[in-house]
Amino acid sequence: MGLRSIFEGILRIIDKDGNQVSTTSVPGGKFALDIFDHNAKGGDVDGPISSTDNSVVRFDSTTGKIIQTSNVIIDDIGNITTSGTVDGRDIDGDGTIQDNHIADSNIHYPQSTIDHVNLLSKGTNTHAQIDTHIANVANPHTVTAVQVGKDTAQWNADEIQGETVVDTDKATGKALIYDGSNIVYKFIDTFCFSGARDNNTTSDMYLRGPDSVALNNSPYVVPWDCTLVAMSASCRNNETWTAEIHEDETLIPGTALSIVSSKSGYQTLNIDLAAGSLISFYCNGTDINRPHIIGFFRRR
Repeated sequence: MGLRSIFEGILRIIDKDGNQVSTTSVPGGKFALDIFDHNAKGGDVDGPISSTDNSVVRFDSTTGKIIQTSNVIIDDIGNITTSGTVDGRDIDGDGTIQDNHIADSNIHYPQSTIDHVNLLSKGTNTHAQIDTHIANVANPHTVTAVQVGKDTAQWNADEIQGETVVDTDKATGKALIYDGSNIVYKFIDTFCFSGARDNNTTSDMYLRGPDSVALNNSPYVVPWDCTLVAMSASCRNNETWTAEIHEDETLIPGTALSIVSSKSGYQTLNIDLAAGSLISFYCNGTDINRPHIIGFFRRR
């Protein structure tokens, strides 16, 4: 709202402190003065006598009519500076810290140069060295048999319960067998041949096979490379004679089994034979009662 007053004479203009700023005469002796309540509606605001160039204007109190200067400066190209903080952060100080942090090559690396060897307490091995070590199956830490419990039933790298495994003869169908000194791969297929005579007057002659034909005339044929591992012999009474195994009608060395005043005898052997060998059994004695010889073979 406003008030209009009519005056005559001279108009004096004074400042807010009561000091006369200027005077003016009004022609005709009269003039009108309109007075408005600046708290009632919008209008001019009141500010300080001077201000800092480019400083941001702030309201003083809550009237919306009084303004004041500030320490925030926005220059003509938009740069902002302040001596205070922003959200509690010292922008000037933090910026310096950030600049120093980025410039410090001891803690910043381009992506292409990031490597674990640049870290503290990193050791001396590169990734390539670590990969090589992991892939090494040749006991790179020199672990001993004692450390892994060699006396405990288990399979170690090249041993089973302390016995060396020889793997130079591996083949399909073979199994691991202890041969008295090492554990080796061997076939476990076994077979046997036998010969006999059904009379009590057998003297120095070849025994007969299943078809009742003397084995020198119809010998057994070995189907694989094999090992003659044992033989046994028997007769009806306690007698003395020699049981023999022949290959192609020739005594195989080591297969002469002596039976002395006994009904039976046996021995273990370790004689290799080739596939296709012709095997027969021979009674070396006089008037032996129903002699019987068996040969035991294992494929190899």
